Amino acid sequence: AVVLNNDGTTSAEGTTVTINGGSVTALDENGDPSDAFSNSTATGKIILSESTTVIGNYFKPVANVYYSGTDQFYSCATLQDAIDKAIETKALSVSLIKDVELEKPVLVAKEGNVTLDLNGHTISTGLEEEGRHYYALNNNGTLKIEGEGNINARGIKNFGTMVVDGDVRHGINPF
Repeated sequence: AVVLNNDGTTSAEGTTVTINGGSVTALDENGDPSDAFSNSTATGKIILSESTTVIGNYFKPVANVYYSGTDQFYSCATLQDAIDKAIETKALSVSLIKDVELEKPVLVAKEGNVTLDLNGHTISTGLEEEGRHYYALNNNGTLKIEGEGNINARGIKNFGTMVVDGDVRHGINPF
């Protein structure tokens, strides 16, 4: 067994770890299944083959939260988790690493100050009961949207401060 910890004892930072077959177990410090395992490390990545069994709570991140003055980042399973983590830790930015389909709007809280980099990806929303698309974001704080990408939604509800800087294309539901 190989143990990869982020506490400096055994680390895969900056490397690519490929696992073919076998199994991977994600456990927290108490030995319980955890969310600690994702397909990326802070500065490297983990590649799992189709024949690898994952034991624990494995997720494929949709966004990374980046911190000022470092190459460290935190991967999140949902865009809402990434926005919340960025607000909580006063992070530099949130960057999408894949397209996102939202089932409800993402909230930027009043105390939030977030930069969202679309990074060439698309945020799309589902339909409300009335047949209109959801808003992609409800911004109550400070939100900067940058980079290249698409937002396919009813729009963005803005009750705070918002800046769009970059090649952001927006498809608006006409209803």
